[in-house]
Amino acid sequence: MELNNLNIFNKLKLTWQAELNSEKLNRLDNKDFEVLIKFQKHIHALENKISPDDEKSKENTISFDSLIQEIRTSSVALVDFYINDLLDLRQEKIIKSCKNLKIIDDEFLTKIEYDFYNNIISAFKGYKKMRNMYSVIADACLPEPIKKQTQAFCQNPEFLKKGDSTEYSLIRVLREIPSIVGFDMITYGPFFKEDIAKIPKINAIILEKENSVEFIETMKENNVFFSENA
Repeated sequence: MELNNLNIFNKLKLTWQAELNSEKLNRLDNKDFEVLIKFQKHIHALENKISPDDEKSKENTISFDSLIQEIRTSSVALVDFYINDLLDLRQEKIIKSCKNLKIIDDEFLTKIEYDFYNNIISAFKGYKKMRNMYSVIADACLPEPIKKQTQAFCQNPEFLKKGDSTEYSLIRVLREIPSIVGFDMITYGPFFKEDIAKIPKINAIILEKENSVEFIETMKENNVFFSENA
């Protein structure tokens, strides 16, 4: 390897070792990542390259040529291992952070990792919101006198099948709320303080538990509102 290539190889090895020995995600900006990828492509290009000296040296034996080729192939395999394992280690750490909904500073990520991180953490956030939604539903299904409609709802293991009526609530917004996907799969919001809105009751219950809204009325299936305090 040339001196510059050797320096990049040593940097790659140290970067891989640091990632391997650390539980936390190490910083890898896009500029450094591009240098490593260009180096990998360069090493691959050299694998089967024959230098001008090789072309002129007819006296080289076949065994010597085979040895040079074996060294080149081994170098390529080692570079591939370091880069692929480095990316695998970082991917596992990114997924673990997303699972725990931990924020990762974008300065620690390459551009590809940043896009991956945003997609994965959004998926985990959506999944946890749905789990919380079902938890609220379970809390509402207590062994006490409840409305007929609510009882039927709780006894349905699928909660709401396609085509079933959804109960809606009229709510007053107590603080700014970003757009939400309702239990009826319709997007509501964004909302601002003192807004009055009609949303699915399940979503209203969740927002009320977060002290984001207060109930005004609930709509029955016949579209008649009744007061929550009645």
